[in-house]
Amino acid sequence: MFVRPAGVNVIKMMGVVITDEALENRVVIVEGSLHGYEKMAIYNHEYKLIVSQDDGVQAGFTVPEEHRVTIRDGIRERMLQKLPP
Repeated sequence: MFVRPAGVNVIKMMGVVITDEALENRVVIVEGSLHGYEKMAIYNHEYKLIVSQDDGVQAGFTVPEEHRVTIRDGIRERMLQKLPP
């Protein structure tokens, strides 16, 4: 959860803060399947890629502005490689 950028004070919890500089090379994946096929959002620095494999859909966005963009092939492929099988 992105609590530090939101300015929320919380009690100390186990785990790591995903916004720490030490974790800069990590990719964050968010999953959801409320309606229809499972969808995943992959966050990597300034981009978010939403993927619905069974729908055959991929959509790229900038972060935090959420502008629709075409993510360069090399970056998009590295993000897709992080998806679970």
